[in-house]
Amino acid sequence: MTGAGSIAVSVIIPTKNRNQFLQRAVASVVAQEYTSLEICIADNNDDVLLSAGIHQMMDGYRNAHPGIRWTYVPSRQLYASGVKNDGMRKVTGRYICFLDDDDQLLPGSIALRVAEMDKDPGLALLYCAGYSLIYPYPLRMYRYYRYDKERDTDTLKMMSCSSMFINKAVFEQYQLFFDESLSRIEDYDFCKTIIQLDLKVASIPQPLVLLHQHPHERMSTTHTALHVADFRERLVKKWGTSADEYVYHYVAGYYLWRICFGIEKKSYREIVAGLEKEFNRTPSFKFRIRHWLVSFSPRLYLFVYHCTLIFWQFYRNRIAVKKK
Repeated sequence: MTGAGSIAVSVIIPTKNRNQFLQRAVASVVAQEYTSLEICIADNNDDVLLSAGIHQMMDGYRNAHPGIRWTYVPSRQLYASGVKNDGMRKVTGRYICFLDDDDQLLPGSIALRVAEMDKDPGLALLYCAGYSLIYPYPLRMYRYYRYDKERDTDTLKMMSCSSMFINKAVFEQYQLFFDESLSRIEDYDFCKTIIQLDLKVASIPQPLVLLHQHPHERMSTTHTALHVADFRERLVKKWGTSADEYVYHYVAGYYLWRICFGIEKKSYREIVAGLEKEFNRTPSFKFRIRHWLVSFSPRLYLFVYHCTLIFWQFYRNRIAVKKK
């Protein structure tokens, strides 16, 4: 067993009612074969049998990998933001790596990010590129926007908390945690706070995480309802109109992804009426085209989306490199 105080990286995996995904996530961390590692499972399960299954899984791994510190954190928090915080308060590593229970670390993910963090003790947050798999389509999308301090003054284009690696000492110094009142997009709020405090951020283009996008239930939410008021009012109060714009595009995109997954029951008229009522604005012509395209053929929509994303990433990353 690794001695107390000597852990380099703590991987926090918040989980809720998805043990079938959790085992895959944990296996991807164990496969890193990193020698100074803590794996923390923050358990937000509703069912005691699922929690018992987590204990059984951890016991099996603990026996097979005694060099890893295994930490179990029961969490009764309402939202994913609070579950992540419970894990952050418990772990002991110098760096914290977040991993959603339905995502995976790719080979070398931890070692490469530790090497980058070790170069600068003042670095607060490092995010990496990732691959995104979209169920049920055979598409693996490379996602990465290089960090540019002059450009990234409002938010960080990180893709997911699973791409985030943080310096625990810096976050303890500023007492930084996720906002536990937010039911969704707590990572957006978290990153805006980092920007506001002018903390040091960096990014690396290596794809080190595999992100799974699917229709299954997510922590603190269900795929059958979107309660915008749960997070919109709080974000707008903190960050103003820019947050309202971000939430609007998040909600509009939410409906398009549900159509991709074949689970959206609302008609176009119903979606538009909801957006107009909630945000007092009529969806743009661009949204109408996207909705028509995804309704006609999700595969075609994803192909066009993928091609557009490749071009836009290349363009923005090239500009960022030229500035250096």
